[in-house]
Amino acid sequence: MNQTFLLIFGAVGYAIIQIVWTVTNPNGISIKQGIRSFITGTVGRLIFFLFVLNMIGGWYFHWPETGFDFAVRAVGLCFFVFGMFLAIWAKLIMKGNWNVPAVFESKRQKKLVTTGTTGPFGFSRNPIYLGTILMILGHGLFLRSLFLPVLAIFCIHIRKLILIEEKHLADHFGKEYEEYKNRVPRFL
Repeated sequence: MNQTFLLIFGAVGYAIIQIVWTVTNPNGISIKQGIRSFITGTVGRLIFFLFVLNMIGGWYFHWPETGFDFAVRAVGLCFFVFGMFLAIWAKLIMKGNWNVPAVFESKRQKKLVTTGTTGPFGFSRNPIYLGTILMILGHGLFLRSLFLPVLAIFCIHIRKLILIEEKHLADHFGKEYEEYKNRVPRFL
């Protein structure tokens, strides 16, 4: 697979995510404002940092070629595409209930989004985070970036945000959230 194609593919995927997040933002912001808020928010900064780091790693600091490169890159592309679609699907289902990570607005977020047993919230309580992690992992794999282990920092930060969100949800939705939490795992 051509390295330049893979670099462009990754950039386009991240751009699609940014556009979807901006267009579906319940606060009605412009794409320019959406990009600014994405890059200035903690999670957005980490995603942007990992994206740039993987791009640099893919271009300049990648592991040596092996006989497994095609398979690793194919798996990476699958993770990237699946992660992107999972995050977008979950975001579209959340609609106006979505908010900045770890921020809970009880006036606006009146409904616990679970989508029953179907849809992304039927198999993961955090499909947007899961999709984002899969995207970054896939991106690093298909670019063969030596910086891929830095993803662990992002995962640690995401776990902290999830714990904050879970407390808010338990406080606000009570038994309904506890039943959902017992039925559906945090990630998979």
